[in-house]
Amino acid sequence: MLSKRAAIFTFVLLTAGLSLAYAAEPAPKEETLPVTTRSAKARHVFEQGLARFQSDLRDETAVNTWEQAVRKDHNFALAHGFIAFVSRDPVEQASHRQAALALSKKVTKGEQLFITWMADASDGHFLEAIADMNQVLGLYPHDQNLTWFAGWWLIHQNEDERAIPYFERTTMFPGSWNELAYCYAARRDWPKMLAAAQKYMELVPKEPNPHDSLAELSRVMGRFDDAFSEYRAALQLDPTFSSAQLGIADTYALAGDQVRARVEYDKAIKMAPSEAQAAEWALQSAATYVREKNSAAADKAFRAVASQAQAKGLGEMEAEAYRQMALYQKGPKAALELLSKASDVLKEDKGMSQAARDEEMAVVLYALVLRDLDAGRRAKAEASVAELKQLATSSRRTMILHAYYSAHGAVLASEGKWDKAVQDLEEDDRDPFALRTLVVAYQKLGKHAESNQAAETLLQLNRPTLEQALIVPAFRLQRQEERRAHFGNAEPRTADTPAGR
Repeated sequence: MLSKRAAIFTFVLLTAGLSLAYAAEPAPKEETLPVTTRSAKARHVFEQGLARFQSDLRDETAVNTWEQAVRKDHNFALAHGFIAFVSRDPVEQASHRQAALALSKKVTKGEQLFITWMADASDGHFLEAIADMNQVLGLYPHDQNLTWFAGWWLIHQNEDERAIPYFERTTMFPGSWNELAYCYAARRDWPKMLAAAQKYMELVPKEPNPHDSLAELSRVMGRFDDAFSEYRAALQLDPTFSSAQLGIADTYALAGDQVRARVEYDKAIKMAPSEAQAAEWALQSAATYVREKNSAAADKAFRAVASQAQAKGLGEMEAEAYRQMALYQKGPKAALELLSKASDVLKEDKGMSQAARDEEMAVVLYALVLRDLDAGRRAKAEASVAELKQLATSSRRTMILHAYYSAHGAVLASEGKWDKAVQDLEEDDRDPFALRTLVVAYQKLGKHAESNQAAETLLQLNRPTLEQALIVPAFRLQRQEERRAHFGNAEPRTADTPAGR
C-alpha cells in the first residue's frame, strides 16, 4: 500500500505525463543535451566541472569551475543554470538563476527546459519542476548526465527511494555509488549501503569524499569510532575538506562531548565555503549548549547567529535560529514570540528563493503546532495545521509534506484519535517528535510490536540536529530505566544502545 506521500508523488509523475521510462515526444537527433556557448574553452571548463562533480560531489569546487566557464562566456546560459542549481549560497543562487533565465531565450529547447526546471525548483513549484524534469529527460533519454542530475535533484527533495533507479542507470559516474549508499541508508539496508560506499572508495581512492561519506554512514549506525577514523582519513587527503571537519564536530556532539564539539565546530566554521554554511554550522554549535541543558548559553549562542545572519542578509538562517530557540524554551510565551520573529523574517526577506521560504515557513508552522499543543492551545494549533495544509497542497515538496503530516498527526494524537494519528505520524521516520508520539500511539492501539519498532528507530537516530538533542537522549534514558525496572541489574546490552556511545 502506498503511503500518502508516495501516492502524491505518483500522482505528480502521472500529471507530468511521463514515467521513469521517459516516454515523451520523439527524441531529437541529438543524443545529449546541447550546450550553447561561443567559447570552446568555456565549454571545456564547463564539462570538466560536470565530470568532477559527478565524481567527488564537491559542490563548491563544481561551482567555482562553472564560474570560470561563465567568465570565459558571460552569455553561457546553461553554466549559469548549473551554478544556480548546485550552489548553497542563496545570493549566488539568485544572481545566476536570474542570468540563466534572461539568457534562456537564446538557447535550445532542451537547455530552456533545464533552466526552467532549475527555476521552478528554486521557486517552490514542485509539480512544475517534475514536469520540466520529465520533459527534458524525454527529449534526451540517453543523456547520462541528465539522468544523473535527476537522481541528484530527487535526493535533495528527500525522495531517496525514487532516486535509486536514476543512479543505478548511471553507475559509470563514481558519485552514483555514493548517492546509492545514502539511498540504501534511508531504507536501512546496511549491507547494500556499505557495499555501495566501498565501491565508491575503490573508484576514487585518492579523494576525501568517500571517506567523509563512509564516516557519516558509520555514524548513522552508531559506530562513532569508525566515523572519527574515516573523517580524519578524509582530512589527511585534503586538510581543507570542510565537510569532514564538520563531521568530526557533529560526531563529538552525538557522542556526548559538547566542549570538544564546540572546538571542532569553530574549526569547521572557519573552513566553511560560504557565509550561509558558516551560519548553518554555527547553529549546530549552538545546539551543543542545549545538549548540556544550558539554556542561557544556548540563547546567547543562537541570538549571536541570528544577529550575524541578519547583518549578512541571510534571512533563512536568521529565521532558523529563532525557530530552533523556540523548540527548547521552557515557557510557551517566549517560544511563541520567537516563532513570530521567525515568521516575520521570512515574510520580509525579499532575496530568499520561494522554495527556501516555503520550506522554512513549513517547519516554523510545525514548531508553532508543537508549542501551542504544549500550552493547551489546540485551536491555534489547528489553525497552523490548516495553513500548513495549504502550503503542502500548493508545493508538494517532501519536506513540507512531512511537516504537515507530523503536525496533523500531533493534533490528532492530542485528541486521542490514535488510529488516524498513526497514519500521519508514519510518514517521516526521521522526525524525533513524530516518532516519540508514534511510539505512544501504537501502544494506545495495542500494537506493541509496531511500538517497539518505532522506539528502535528513535533510539538509533544519530542525526546531529537540535530535534535529536531534545528527544533522543531523554528517550534513551527513559528506555534504560524501564528496562532496569523490568530486568534489574542483569539487563543485557541491546541494539537500542548504539555502539560507540
